[in-house]
Amino acid sequence: MNIYLNIFSLMIYLILGCILVIGNKRRTSVTSDEYFQSLNSLRGLFAIEIVIGHCVRYESSLLTPLGNFMLISVGFFFYVSGFGLARSYHTKPDYMRSFILHRFLHLIYVAVIALLITTAVALLSPIYTGYRDIPTTPALFLSAVRFRTNWYVRELLILYLLFYLIYRFFAKKRLTLLSCSMIVLAIILYTTGYTRCFLASMICFPLGIFSYENYDRIRAFLSTLRGKLISLLILIAGFALSYLNYEVLLNISFQSSEGIKAIFNNVLCLGFTGLLWIFLDNYKPGNSILKFLTRISTEIYFMQFIFIAIAEEMKLAYPVKIIMVVGMDILVSLLWNMTEKRLRHR
Repeated sequence: MNIYLNIFSLMIYLILGCILVIGNKRRTSVTSDEYFQSLNSLRGLFAIEIVIGHCVRYESSLLTPLGNFMLISVGFFFYVSGFGLARSYHTKPDYMRSFILHRFLHLIYVAVIALLITTAVALLSPIYTGYRDIPTTPALFLSAVRFRTNWYVRELLILYLLFYLIYRFFAKKRLTLLSCSMIVLAIILYTTGYTRCFLASMICFPLGIFSYENYDRIRAFLSTLRGKLISLLILIAGFALSYLNYEVLLNISFQSSEGIKAIFNNVLCLGFTGLLWIFLDNYKPGNSILKFLTRISTEIYFMQFIFIAIAEEMKLAYPVKIIMVVGMDILVSLLWNMTEKRLRHR
């Protein structure tokens, strides 16, 4: 049986690798806009990685690394958000005047729509999950939006708010203020008992802003052999230090161990971002599957949790779980995307 599970796992890696590399075009120069477009083209692939990672995070298999990789994938989305916000701020007139509506409230709107759809799916499913419970009061509704839409959404709303307040009302040292604010936020989250996932990718948001505002300098550095080697060493160091058992090594509490791992997870994200930059500086990703997945990447991320909950209640083996969750996630996400586009068109 193990050989079949291993073959299945290797096929998943092969499929993900093919989606990434098929159709890539070699290039020698890339502007910040082209770089941002390339980042955006990978959103669907990283969303699928997160879904698969959630399906195997408690398994012991060849796919287990995808469960560990999820925090880097979330860091990718923080990075793209930071880069995109900085790009819009510096290129769109009066961008901050519409920021609350177009970014902050829009994210809440998407979370609410996701809540309604996941509740409908749960009601239609013969398998009971907590998503079936209907929030009948405003308090229960807000609680459901909070707890059924994943921690990433809540943290991104806080980062959006910090970005708005600092870039709207301060004229100098904005990125420094934002970074300091995020350090304070990380300390608050850590001291109040939040787990590593809330902390492990935070560096990527200000890193995205820094990358846009210093694009030419970073690109020049990463085009050198020194830049490539430093990025690789940071990645290796972050990886090696992120998964040590500090509870045993240092005889400390679980929460303290989580805090140390979160720091090195951010180092890992930093190294990965550097290597991703080098890759996108030399290759332009592009194929029909990437375009399709990116088109519905937001929906994929929001819709995964109800199908994961159903699969876990059914106690499916992880190969069946992955096929069911990914398949249903893509199907419902596509229907959501198509329906919303038609309603907007009308």
